[in-house]
Order: sequence, then structure tokens, then C-alpha cells
Amino acid sequence: MGGSEIKFPKSRKQLKDIASPTFQDLFNLAVLRTCNVVFQPSEPQPRLFPTAETTYSSFFTHNDWEIFGSMESEIGRMNYTLSQFPERGCPLACAPLLSHLLQHNAILPCWDTIVTELMFQTEAVLWDVIQNMNSSRPKVEEATSKSDLITTPKDYDTHPTVRNIFLRLWHYALLEISSELAQDWFIHTRQFLEIYAFLRDPIGGLRHSFGKQVDIFRSIISAFRSRCSDSDDLSLDIWMAIVAQAAQESSFLAITHVDKIAYIHFNAHQQLPYIYIGLESLSRSEFSGPRQVLFIIEEILKSASTKDDGVCSVAPIAVATYPAFLTRRGKELTIIIDGNHRVTATVFLRFLAAHFRGAFAPKTATVIAMRRFCKMNYLGIKWQIDLMEVLNELYSSHGRHVSDVIVSHQDLVKQFEEVKHIPALLVQEESFHTVCKQRAKERRPKILLPMHQGLFNDERLGWAFPQAGQVHGRASGFKSMPLISFKKVKTQTEHL
Repeated sequence: MGGSEIKFPKSRKQLKDIASPTFQDLFNLAVLRTCNVVFQPSEPQPRLFPTAETTYSSFFTHNDWEIFGSMESEIGRMNYTLSQFPERGCPLACAPLLSHLLQHNAILPCWDTIVTELMFQTEAVLWDVIQNMNSSRPKVEEATSKSDLITTPKDYDTHPTVRNIFLRLWHYALLEISSELAQDWFIHTRQFLEIYAFLRDPIGGLRHSFGKQVDIFRSIISAFRSRCSDSDDLSLDIWMAIVAQAAQESSFLAITHVDKIAYIHFNAHQQLPYIYIGLESLSRSEFSGPRQVLFIIEEILKSASTKDDGVCSVAPIAVATYPAFLTRRGKELTIIIDGNHRVTATVFLRFLAAHFRGAFAPKTATVIAMRRFCKMNYLGIKWQIDLMEVLNELYSSHGRHVSDVIVSHQDLVKQFEEVKHIPALLVQEESFHTVCKQRAKERRPKILLPMHQGLFNDERLGWAFPQAGQVHGRASGFKSMPLISFKKVKTQTEHL
């Protein structure tokens, strides 16, 4: 078989979905994935999306597996990411400090002596990127259309001469912490996890709080030891793979919305954790297409009206949390990774529920009502422009058919006043190889940096991607989840 051919994920036993999972359920699944590093069952545990995928949700090649190790493991994925995507490598401004660190015999004990200065350096790198992007876009007094906000992302400066710094830092830090943990020492756990976060996201990684993750990481390692009776006899290479996996698992379990997970859906090789997220808490970086939004509105209304239980269900969107750069430290944005059309459709139905009275008012009056709706619901300029385009499309000849559907389902539309949340797949931006569709392809797609999510989702910068300007890829399947019961208000999971 050719080395460049795709190697598909290993087969899995189809696990039963878990409704209302506890943290212990999530923790146990994380421990089992960590144990898979050693025991390597024929049907391993499903992976969190997208930790077994690369660009466009495609899979790795046989060559990738031979060069970097198992591409269903975090150690393989980190080796691949740091080797194959130079734009996610070391910022040039940080290279001297990190090169000095790498001269020490031990990295982890010296990390605390440089991390504060490193954070200042990454802050300066961030502001250089912001100024560079601002200087390259047209100046407008007030944004009134999507084109006023569309911005082409730019990367921080890096250079081939510093390309191997991140790989060396990763290898040495992983080697040191694995040597410690093999002896059941947890002396430098926080330092290692900070380095891991920095390598995955040089600009935003160190803005996280690590206390919770340190505790979870230690618990995973301890649980692994209790399940593996001969853990003291494992080779250092095996310990390195275990530690990398535990770092990834603890990173996910420490994120803000984990305690909101309402349902776990298992599909093929993927574990898909779903939460219900407040519509008004979502920032956005990318515009939707008005015709597609109207199509989804029609689909939602027609689908719900044909069900005996009157439940309106949608495919979950995908969301992640990301540090807010321009506000106080610790503030996080909840960002839309996938599903802009579904979110816009749901919010537009909420607007109709509040203002539609059986017949459409003149367009001018509806436009005024939309502006008032956005203001009352604290929806920023990107939301306003996006929703206004849907409104214009609805009043056009193309939207007449959907207008008729809305009129014929007005009782259903009215129920959307109660829709405050939307189901969402919880993911981590750092785990994606997100393709930038705005920049020309060379020998491979241009990859966005995790920091771009923080920049494009910040309302104060006023930047936006065009529709499909970024491509994360989608999970291999999904479970349609209810928005609300239109016959009787129920809890979010009673329908599952």
C-alpha cells in the first residue's frame, strides 16, 4: 500500500450514548484513552473531535503514521503539527529567550524564570499583528455592510532558522516530565502543562489558568497507574506518549463549559460532547449567507410541524472558548467554530417570535424593529449586519416562499420566544488545523493560528471572515438535538 494513501481511523465498537453525563463519566473516558497508549486494544476508545483529523476533517496518510507515530494519539499529533505547519511555530521575537532556555541541562526547573518575560513578548507580538492588520484594511467611519468588516488575517513573524525550536522544547519538556512521572514525582506538572499550552497556541496559550488542569492531569496519571500494574516497568517512550495524552485530555476537561455537557454522542471513531449554550453569549467571527439562513429557517419550521411531539431539533453547532485579548485577563469568549447559519436562523426566529403578528409589516418598520431587537439583546455590529441581510432577503422575491412558510407556521414561530439556548458540540480551537480560505494555496493550505479566533471574535476590533472564510471541518456524524418542546416546556435532556 502506498505511503501517501490515507489511513483511516481504527474500527470502534459502537458505544451507547450518555445522557446527562457526570464529570466522572468524562474523566473515565479520558483515562481509558490514556490507557490505550499502553494496551492498544483492537477497538480503542473514541477520540474527541478533531484529535484524529487534520485539515478539512480528512485523515492522515500511512507516511504520517510511520514518521510521527500514531495519529490518533496526542504525541503523534503534536509532532505532526509542529513539523508540518511552520506558521504555528516559534514567533521570531521569542526565539532568543527560548534558545537560551534550551541551553540549560533541565528545562522545567528553569521555566518559571522566563515565563513572565515570555508573556510580555507574546503580548508585543499580538499588538504587532493587530497594528499590521489594521494598517492593511480600508478605513471606514461606520460599518454598514459586510465588506466594511472583512479582513485578511496575518500571522506573526517566524523564520526557517527558528523552526526547530518548538520541536526541541516539546521533546525536552516531555522527556523531563515523563522521567519524573515514571518515578511518581509531580514536581513540575504545572510547568510542563504551561509549555504544552504555549506550544499549541503561542499567543493565547499562557492566558489560561492552570490550577484545575494540574489537578485533573495528576488524577489521570494516578488513575492510569492504578489500572496498569506494571507501570513502573514501562519504557520512557511509552511514558512520553502517556503524558502527552494526559495533557490533551486534562486540557479539555479543564475548559469552562465542561460542567454544562448535557449529552455525549458516539459516532464512528469520535466522542462528541454536546452542551446547551446561551445564544446571547456567542461572539462571532464569520458571516453567514442569507439564502442559506432562510433555507434553514424553512427546514426547522417544516421539520418541527411534522413531529407528533412538536419538538424542534437542529444539528448542533460547534463552539469553543478562547481568551479575550482586549479585556481583563481571565475573560473568555465563546466562539462559533461551525454553524453560523444555524445560529443566525435561530436568532432570526427569535426576532420573528417577538415582532411577527400574523402578517409582515412594511419593510421599513421591520428594519426599525430589527435594530431595536439587536440593541435590546446586546448583539454587536456583525450580528446586526448579518441579521439585516437575512431580513432584506426575506423581503425580496427570493424570500417570498419562506415568508409564506413563516405565515403558515406562525404558532410555531411564536414559541421561539422561549428559545434562549442552542445545542453545541464542545471543542478546542487549538486542536484544529484550521484552513484559511482567504489566502492563496501554495503546496498545502494556509493554516490559521488559534490567536485569529480571539482577534476576529472581539467586537472592538470589528474584523470578520467572509462566509466560509475559515474551514475547521466537521465531525463524521451528529445527533440532532432539541431546541425546545413546542407542546410543553421540558428540561433540555428529557427528549434525548
